[in-house]
Amino acid sequence: MIENQNKYPYMTLIEMKKTFPDEYIRVGNPTFRATKLEAGYVILHGKDDLELAYQFREINHHFDTFTAIYTGELKKTTDRKWLRFKRLS
Repeated sequence: MIENQNKYPYMTLIEMKKTFPDEYIRVGNPTFRATKLEAGYVILHGKDDLELAYQFREINHHFDTFTAIYTGELKKTTDRKWLRFKRLS
C-alpha cells in the first residue's frame, strides 16, 4: 500500500498526455505493456527536466520503481558540434 495515495494521482498515459501536454513527468510504479508505458502514479511534472530531477531526489517516495517520460514531441537536433581528437606522437 502506498502512503498518501491521494497525493499522487494514478493516470493512464493518454490521461497524462492530455493533462500535462509538452511536460516532463516522473511516474511511480509504472505499468508497461511490452516496452510501452501504460499507466502509473504521477509524482512530479513540469517543463524543466533538470529542475524535476533535483526535486525528485529530495522527495520521500514510497514507490518500488520509477520512470520518466516527456509528453511532447522531441526535437531532432541537426546542429550538433563534434569534437575530434588527434593523438600526438
